[in-house]
Amino acid sequence: MSQIRGQLQPVSLTVGRPAPAIAPKGILSAASYAGDVISPGEILTLFGEHFEPGMRVNFDGLLATPLYITPNQLSVVAPPGLAGAREANVIVERDFDWRSTPVRIPVWPARPGLFTADSSGKGPAAALNQDGSINSPANPATKGEIVVLYGTGGGVDNLPTKVFIDGMDCEVLYAGQAPGLIAGAWQLNVRVPQFATKGEVVWRAGERESVEGVFIAIRE
Repeated sequence: MSQIRGQLQPVSLTVGRPAPAIAPKGILSAASYAGDVISPGEILTLFGEHFEPGMRVNFDGLLATPLYITPNQLSVVAPPGLAGAREANVIVERDFDWRSTPVRIPVWPARPGLFTADSSGKGPAAALNQDGSINSPANPATKGEIVVLYGTGGGVDNLPTKVFIDGMDCEVLYAGQAPGLIAGAWQLNVRVPQFATKGEVVWRAGERESVEGVFIAIRE
């Protein structure tokens, strides 16, 4: 309200919407929740604030494939076109005058991560036994049989792929895009070593390995 000649007059104020913002260290693998680096074609989760439907994520001018968005979290598939890049500016935007402050992040050819049963990035893997049933302590895999693992971050350059269970090199029967799932989701069909017991799984793509602490259940 303003006062003119002794009378109160209404005044209209327009407050602009706050711009989106990416949280510090808020760009993470959607599988392992490891941060500080991304890879082409990787499924990512971004944390921050003021995210809204219709926003896009820009990686040095390349737009990511959107998966979902909430006010404080969104998920995208990093552009495959980042292959060969060493770094990228990441921006959440609706248009050129309503965007987040750029976050500069390193780009690796691969940054493998395994999905887990509780989506925490640690503990029991999101895995299937050879018969298609869910692997769990109550339903363990049999040694010598095949388990199916899921991950992201294997890169787009056909990098050498290895899977280790309890440090033992597994036979990998298939490693690539998971049939019927979103782009960036990897499927790994591997044979459980005969001498595996603990069931800790590590996925190597190129020179990079997934974080430790992911397990499958193995029948004794």
